[in-house]
Amino acid sequence: GWYSGKKMMGMLNGLFSLIKYGLSNCDGGFGAGRGCTEGDYSSAAGRLTLSISYSEANDDAQAEAVVSKLSTLLTSGRLSDSN
Repeated sequence: GWYSGKKMMGMLNGLFSLIKYGLSNCDGGFGAGRGCTEGDYSSAAGRLTLSISYSEANDDAQAEAVVSKLSTLLTSGRLSDSN
């Protein structure tokens, strides 16, 4: 199945490569042949981005909003006050 150790490691390598190099074939990435310079996405076919607007007017409310958005993105909304 898809959950075998080799396939899971391949998936993790691909996801880490996507973060470090963008959509390329570096370190087992999912993309086609491109340059492999960490953080330089100019030769990558794509990259991951997240934009959150932030205003210093109300730091507590803004921080709570950012944590809420990241909670939804990273844990499908399963993050609660107790964890």
